[in-house]
Amino acid sequence: MAPVCLIEGGVDGLRVTDAGISLLESLNEPVAIVCLAGQYRTGKSFFLNQLASRRDDLPWISNSGAAVSNGNVANGTSSPKTNGFRVGPTTESCTRGIWLWAPQPPVRNPTGQLVLFLDTEGMASTDNDESYDAKIFSLGLLLSSLFVFNTMGVIDEGAIDRLYLVSELTKHVCVSAHPSTAPVSNNALDTMNSGAVPDIKAAWEYVSDATCQAALAAAIELYDNLMEATTGKKPLKKVNINDEGESEDTDEVEEDTDDGGSDETEEGPKILSQTEFEAIYKDAQEQALTFFKHKDESLSKVEAEAQTTKQELVKQLEVLRAKHQEEKEDWIRHAADQTAEKTMLQKQLKQAELGVQQKQRDMELLDKERQQLQQLYEAEVDARAQQDRDYEALRGGNLELERKLKQSAAQLLSSKQAAEREQGRLESRLQRFQMQLGRLEGNREVEEVLRDCVSNVVRQSDEDKIITLQEERRILQEQLGNLHEKISTLPDFYVRQIFCAPEPVPSFFDALTSAVGDATKWQTNWNQ
Repeated sequence: MAPVCLIEGGVDGLRVTDAGISLLESLNEPVAIVCLAGQYRTGKSFFLNQLASRRDDLPWISNSGAAVSNGNVANGTSSPKTNGFRVGPTTESCTRGIWLWAPQPPVRNPTGQLVLFLDTEGMASTDNDESYDAKIFSLGLLLSSLFVFNTMGVIDEGAIDRLYLVSELTKHVCVSAHPSTAPVSNNALDTMNSGAVPDIKAAWEYVSDATCQAALAAAIELYDNLMEATTGKKPLKKVNINDEGESEDTDEVEEDTDDGGSDETEEGPKILSQTEFEAIYKDAQEQALTFFKHKDESLSKVEAEAQTTKQELVKQLEVLRAKHQEEKEDWIRHAADQTAEKTMLQKQLKQAELGVQQKQRDMELLDKERQQLQQLYEAEVDARAQQDRDYEALRGGNLELERKLKQSAAQLLSSKQAAEREQGRLESRLQRFQMQLGRLEGNREVEEVLRDCVSNVVRQSDEDKIITLQEERRILQEQLGNLHEKISTLPDFYVRQIFCAPEPVPSFFDALTSAVGDATKWQTNWNQ
C-alpha cells in the first residue's frame, strides 16, 4: 500500500484528508505509530523507508509478527515490494503536510501491534512560518507512539529551542481522555507542568555542567601531575570557606629554602608524635565541624531563597503564560488575517499579471495584424500600379488591334469577293466533272458486265479441262500402281540406279505420285 496524506495544509489551515480517514477507518486493531520530524531536506522520508525495508535488522520488530497479514489493510495478501515515501534530489520539500504509511507485508512490534510510519513536513523551510512548523511538530508528537527528532550533525541550539518549544506546548495540550484514564492524564500533565520531570532544556544544562566539571577535574589533575614532575613536590590542598558558606579548594606549594632544598630532602620525612597528631586531628575536626555547620546554614538559606524564587518565577510564568497565550492568539489571528490578505493580494496580483499578459498578447496580436495589413496595403498599392501599367499596355495593344482589325476587314472583303469569283469558277468546273463522271460510270458498268461474261466462259472451259485431267490422273495412278508393284520386288541397288539416288527412297509410290497426283499443281501450271 502506498502512503496516503493524513493531514494537509491549505489557505484555511490544516485539515484531515478523506484518504487518511479511509485508512484509519479500515484499521480495527491496536497500532503503534513511529513519527519522524526535523528540518527539511535532512533525509526523514529516506530514513523511514529504510526502517520499513530493513525490518530484520531492527530488534524491536517481531519477525514472527511480520508474517501475519493485516486483513483490513491488504485483504490477507502480502507483497514483497513496498512503495515508500516519496524522495527527490531537489532543494525543496518533497513531503507536504503529514503522511501515513502502512507498509506491506505489515510490520509488527513484539507485542503484536501493527506499526505505522508517520512522515511530517520539514521545518525551517522558506515556504512556511514558525507557527505552521509548530503545528506540524505538535501534531506529530501527539499522534505518535514513538517520536524521533532527526537532525544532521551535532544538536545545535536551534534544535534545542525547537524541542523546548514543543515540549512546553505539549504540556498544555489535552484534546480528550477516556473517563477511566482521565486522572492519570491529568496527573501526568500536572507533573510535567510542575517541573518535577526534567525537560529537554534542563537535561541539556545538566549535560553541559557535567561536561564542564569533568573538564575542570581533568585540568586540575593534569596541573598536579605537571607540578609534581617538575618540582618533585605535590601541591597541598587547602579548604577555604567564602562569605556565602561555600568551600573553595586552593593549592598551596611549599617554598624552597635558600639552600636550594627543603628540610625533607635534607633530613628525610618527618615523624609526628602522638600529641602533635592529636592536636592536628582536633584542629581538623573543628575545621570540619565549622565547615559543615556553615554548609548546612548556607544550604538552608539557598533552599529558602530558591523556594521563594521558584514561587515568584511560577507566578511570573503564569502571568507570562497568560500574556503569551493572549499574544499568541492575537498573533495567530493576525497571521491568519495576513495570510488571507496575502492570499487575496496574491490572487489579485496574479489576476493583474494575467490581465497584463493578456493585454500584451492582444497588443502583440494587434501589432501583427497591423503589420499584416500594412503588408497587404503595400501589396495592393504595388498591384494597383502594376494594373495601371498593364492597362496602359492593354490600351496600346487595343489600338493596335483595332488598326489590324480594320486592315483585316478590308482584306476579308477583298478575299470574300475573290472567293465568290473562285466559287463560281469551281461550280462550273464541278458541273463539267459531274457530266464526265456520269459517262465514266456508264462505261464502268459496261466493263463489269463484259468482265462477268468473260469470267463465266473461262470458268466453264476450265471445269471441262479439270474433269479431263482428273480422268487422266486416275488412269495414270492405276498404271503407276502396277509399276510400283513391279519395282518394289527389285533390290535396293536397282532402285537407286533407276532413280539415280544415293540413298534408297523411303516411299517409292509417294515419290512417283508427288507431282502427278497433286491437282492444285496441275491447275497452277495450267493457268500459267
